[in-house]
Amino acid sequence: MSLVWHRSNEDSSTHLPPTAVKAWIELGCRLKKKVIQPRLMWRSTVHSVTDAPQSTKNGMTFVTPEHTGTLDLLDIARVLNTTNVDRKLFPFAMQNRCFSIITLEHKVLIFEAASATERDRIVGSLKLLVAKL
Repeated sequence: MSLVWHRSNEDSSTHLPPTAVKAWIELGCRLKKKVIQPRLMWRSTVHSVTDAPQSTKNGMTFVTPEHTGTLDLLDIARVLNTTNVDRKLFPFAMQNRCFSIITLEHKVLIFEAASATERDRIVGSLKLLVAKL
């Protein structure tokens, strides 16, 4: 799914720009002595090679996304439609298309969907998925 990730910068007076990301659910699995939890993953979309940080190995250029993120699904405490957006932290968020994910550590992640109906579908699906776990 394509989303916009609104990052907060609580330590500085400058605002971090919103980042277009692709998000997906990565399935967990059980190994012999280890359990890998299912995760919500996201990675920034890169439109051109010149915009992205690059690394070179054996003469080949690899594009590395600037912003990536991950969140264990079992760490999600709440998934909510955003009713009030703190404009000091998230000045560019469109309130009617945003939703927030609150973790067990009280960290708040704000994402923006393409429309209000898509936001409602994502919020409902995430709530069902977390409840099933």
